[in-house]
Amino acid sequence: MEDANRIAYITCVSDEEMYAACRQALARQQLPEGMEAEFVPIRGAQSMCAGYQLGQERSRAKYKLYLHQDCILQRADAVKRMLSVFAHYPKAGLVGLAGARKLPEYGMWWLGEELYYYLAEQTGDTIQLHAAGTTEGAEALEVAAVDGVLMLTAVDIPWRSDIFTGWHFYDISMCMEMRWRGYEVYVPNQEQMRPWALHRTRNRRLPDVYFAWRQTFLDHYGQKDPEIAMFSVNHDASLHPRLSVCYIVRDGARELSLSLARLQGEADEIIVVDTGSSDATAEVARSFGARVYAYAWDDDFAAARNLALEKATGDWILILDADEHLPAVHGSLHHSVVRAAAGGAEALTVTLVNVDLDAGGRETPPEPLLRLWRSRPGRRYTGRVHEAIGDHGAPLAPLGEAREIVLRHTGYSEARAKEKMARNLVLLQRQIEERGERDTDWRYLADCCYGLEEYELALHYARLAIEKGARTLAGPARMYEVAIASLAKLDRPTSERLALARQAAAACPAEASFAREAESAAAQCEAEAWYAAQAERDDASLSAAAEAWSAAAEQPETRRSFLAAWAGETGRVRLCMALDGARRGAASRLVEEMTVGEALSAAPIVRQASQSICDLFLSLYLLSGTREGQRQLLAEEWPERLPASFTRLIYALCLLGHEDRAAGCPSLTAADFAAWSLGLGMIARAAASAGLTRYARLALDFAPDWACVTRAADALLARQDWQDALLLLSAVPEDAAAESACGHFWYATGRALYHLGQSGAAECFARAEAAGCTERALSSYQAWSEEAEHGTEA
Repeated sequence: MEDANRIAYITCVSDEEMYAACRQALARQQLPEGMEAEFVPIRGAQSMCAGYQLGQERSRAKYKLYLHQDCILQRADAVKRMLSVFAHYPKAGLVGLAGARKLPEYGMWWLGEELYYYLAEQTGDTIQLHAAGTTEGAEALEVAAVDGVLMLTAVDIPWRSDIFTGWHFYDISMCMEMRWRGYEVYVPNQEQMRPWALHRTRNRRLPDVYFAWRQTFLDHYGQKDPEIAMFSVNHDASLHPRLSVCYIVRDGARELSLSLARLQGEADEIIVVDTGSSDATAEVARSFGARVYAYAWDDDFAAARNLALEKATGDWILILDADEHLPAVHGSLHHSVVRAAAGGAEALTVTLVNVDLDAGGRETPPEPLLRLWRSRPGRRYTGRVHEAIGDHGAPLAPLGEAREIVLRHTGYSEARAKEKMARNLVLLQRQIEERGERDTDWRYLADCCYGLEEYELALHYARLAIEKGARTLAGPARMYEVAIASLAKLDRPTSERLALARQAAAACPAEASFAREAESAAAQCEAEAWYAAQAERDDASLSAAAEAWSAAAEQPETRRSFLAAWAGETGRVRLCMALDGARRGAASRLVEEMTVGEALSAAPIVRQASQSICDLFLSLYLLSGTREGQRQLLAEEWPERLPASFTRLIYALCLLGHEDRAAGCPSLTAADFAAWSLGLGMIARAAASAGLTRYARLALDFAPDWACVTRAADALLARQDWQDALLLLSAVPEDAAAESACGHFWYATGRALYHLGQSGAAECFARAEAAGCTERALSSYQAWSEEAEHGTEA
């Protein structure tokens, strides 16, 4: 819960001396009685929005002052007087010191109309006073937008770090987001010639990148006339439609709490229909201001939904479930509604992303879902399960899209999916008995059967839905996905999946995934046929044959990469090693079992791993990260089941940081780099939960072959693992760095520093250029890093 007696001073810090002066002035501020302050410096921010969003999440203070490190408050009562604006104007959400009542259509506030500001600005040794406008004796003046040198908020609205990834237009964007949600923006009455703040700017010149961010701002906020009205102080009710958010919930207190928390500032009304909870669902809902209605559950989702619709009084309706929530960073729902209404839409699809919490937060591809529409008396749900909204029985129209509204759904994580699917199947069968079978039922039957691992039935119903042209919002694409996935689960020939994927690509041209599936299936067919013909080859000739087959393709590297991935995923360990140039040594039981396709039944440590060498190596890597796991791995007889290079990697991981490592573990050499590189790809999927830092540190064993260490850093950079890449690059000595071809070391180091928001990137790029670096992105990185380290903050 937020603390109304606390204020947080949030600053993005890149200059410690400058921040010290800023902080000293803040410490002298006279706050209202009983209010406390906290300092929240953000170092290494990748953008102003990202830094401020992090600061927002770190503090429970109700009031948050976001200010530049080069802003020095001149009056001891400045913050206190800004806080008083919220008491005088209940709808105020943000207060700044400089702003405009009307922005020009090109978005630059200081060139707008009815400006108001009194600020001192220091450039070098020169201090100038900038003043404009009047509040005509009022406590404060409402404006359309304020400058970002200093911004005080009373509500937490997400900073749009998803859109603005630089250092400009974060301030005007926040003003728009506030006002779309119905909050007002003000500047307080400031006496002339007595500025409240001194802005110590280095340079008034606008960098070229500023105009690119201005276009981003205009693209998002200023495309249509009703939105341009937000560029001036405007209280037109049509720009602030009332939004009702409706839930039906049962025993969902934990999930509902997060869902409602993410709705703060978005909903004008929240309706919760409780279908018989035994937990604190109702109490949680009321704590967020929701109106709660009890409903006796009778196996009818439509009836429960319709009760919520009857109680809603808003102009627009948004339907959510307890296990659905908005992302931490999101735009205004009102903004999306107004944009859609301006285009004549009566209903909108939003974007749904399923998040499998049991698989480390793995996300499914986004899909459209009809959840948002203008409230009308005849719009009601039908259907006991997979309920559908209609307008007097007809589909809602005209239908628009609000792709920017993303719902993250956690309710179908693997642990709970079967239970829900079994429930839905029972309700669906009951519904079919009551009103007969319809085309759309096949689509839902296919989904249920697939979730229950009844893949033959799933394939049957999916093909029926495709054949009969069952119409659903997702179109035929979903049924093709279920059918193709069922074929894979049933281990049907790749050629059968290939044929269906090609059919899907022709039927759903907008779905690029089917074209990729067809290409992948075709490549697998070719790989299987080729590999079957290599059964009699020894390891050496297999390696030569693989290289020859790859070289014969139109794109040799693409085929080689695919072949390596396919070999790992399907357990062709001999081929994995042949492609990597590493010999497996003595024949191992693991390779033999995988070659003949038998299930693993060896030590308990590898028993849970599948036939895929990727899964086996991943399980060993995860075990090596715990003390008990290390003990087991060092005691078990698993090494005979892995190629020698992988055995050395696992031993090294187990003994990483141990004093006796040198004595107990064969050291890694450059000859093991190919295995290290292959292993990186195998464990990368565990990065979210386990991290790659331990694995990255192993690459330091390749020293003094520093070229090998740099190659390892390149592999990490390719995965955008900037921190671990920098860990390796920082260990490379100066003389080895100087030997790097065409300054590649300095280019790689500069990239890591830049993306981590650390100083020194510009110097690295300069050294790379001096060494003859030919990377195409060098000039862009030079401009970006110069701006980040020496540019003007907007």
